Amino acid sequence: MQSLMCRTLGAALVLVLGGESVLGQTSQPLRFESQSARRLPAGTSAGNSPAGVSPDLIQIYRETKSANSVLAVTTIVDQCRAIVQSPQRTTADRTYAQQLLAWALNRRGELTSDRAAELVESGRLREAQEHDRRALSDFSEAVDLNPENWRSHHNLAIALALHERFEDAVEAINEAIRLKPDYGNAYFNRAELYFELGAYESAAADYTQAIERRPDDAQSYNGRAHCRFLMEQYDASVADYRRAAELAPDDVAILTDLADAHQFLGQWESAAKAYRAAISLQADYPRAYQNAAWLMATCPDDRIRRPDLALAAAQKAIELSGSPTAEQLDTLAAAHAAAGHAQQAVAAARQALQLADDDLLVRDIQSRVDLYKAGKAFRQVATDQESSSPKSPRREPPQTQSSRVARSASELRRK
Repeated sequence: MQSLMCRTLGAALVLVLGGESVLGQTSQPLRFESQSARRLPAGTSAGNSPAGVSPDLIQIYRETKSANSVLAVTTIVDQCRAIVQSPQRTTADRTYAQQLLAWALNRRGELTSDRAAELVESGRLREAQEHDRRALSDFSEAVDLNPENWRSHHNLAIALALHERFEDAVEAINEAIRLKPDYGNAYFNRAELYFELGAYESAAADYTQAIERRPDDAQSYNGRAHCRFLMEQYDASVADYRRAAELAPDDVAILTDLADAHQFLGQWESAAKAYRAAISLQADYPRAYQNAAWLMATCPDDRIRRPDLALAAAQKAIELSGSPTAEQLDTLAAAHAAAGHAQQAVAAARQALQLADDDLLVRDIQSRVDLYKAGKAFRQVATDQESSSPKSPRREPPQTQSSRVARSASELRRK
């Protein structure tokens, strides 16, 4: 059920439904363009019936303008398919019926995908998976019937991404961009796909294309910041995180991304300021508490280190999450150690080890267990001054990861 995991793990690629952290999670939904209900086949308009075709096709055409349910669109699909397959119909009828069929399949795919998202929200994951499968089938057939419709290619790309077929999704979105080179969301979505594939330079270039088309798009700046961070272009990365935060001052995830970047780079005061702003903005966001706790527990700067507050923040992160992660327990252990609670630190770290599924994290936690047993606290590596590049290796913020789409294919843009 990988496609369902993609839908549920966060908030990035953009489906054109018919018609348009690394350092942390983002809040941007999949970008579908949900306007195909009014995007009728070429040569027609919502106000004019097509010329040169039989009356029954004219009636079907009229019905497309009010077909807003899967049942209604399926009726159109069945009617058009019958006409396309009928040797008794004229070439004009079959040609136009094929255009309508392609439109209807794309539209049904959109509606089906929307329903899949609703099912995920209600916890009905098996049903959602089946709806995703049907949507993918509809988009694929729509592209086969009308390969010049860029929206169908774009929707197909997002559907493929939801099934974690990222390379196939790139091929589909390439075709959408060839047909519609001025559509900014396509570049954003392709950037998300490239990011998932580890092609960070290509992803950064596409985020730049998206920014050129929408200079106020905070998510594109944030995505490019992730890429630049992973390419160790730290100055440019932090500049992008800052710009994203300026454009989306109410987005706690973006603000926490900025804080995480500052912490990784040893820019302690800047990190503390950004975490305070994030928590002030949204007091129920676990990642801000978790990573702020890590900073206050392990920072080598005495002005920043606050074991009592670190312990409270680490506990708050776990409380907000419901069930602790390995990273959260690791942070709790570090906070206990900083507060002088050696036994509690060892116990929390051992719990973290039981949950950790990453070899590097396991090694890091185990090394800290040895410190705690000796009655010592863990400290990040000090830097001489606030710097744009890390002076020596330090543990990354708990949710620094090299994959966004794996956490959240639902970040593709719908609108």
